[in-house]
Amino acid sequence: MHVDKNDLIAWNLEYNKFQNNQLLKTMCEEKGIDATYGVMGKAAPWYDESMSTILANGGAGQINTPISGYVLKQLGILKEG
Repeated sequence: MHVDKNDLIAWNLEYNKFQNNQLLKTMCEEKGIDATYGVMGKAAPWYDESMSTILANGGAGQINTPISGYVLKQLGILKEG
């Protein structure tokens, strides 16, 4: 893979957008979380309120990183299993 200046600029903008998300900053400050490299948590249940039905129980692990999955794949960090 060839990485050029424009790639680095785009990734830097993506990282800064993640780190400057006010909702994320507030949550992390309240909970004492360092989100420098992302945050990890559990998915919430998914409801269809119109039918009063649970579509998914939630509880699955999920990771939000400051760099998108697409970029991580480009760099060879994230690989399909």
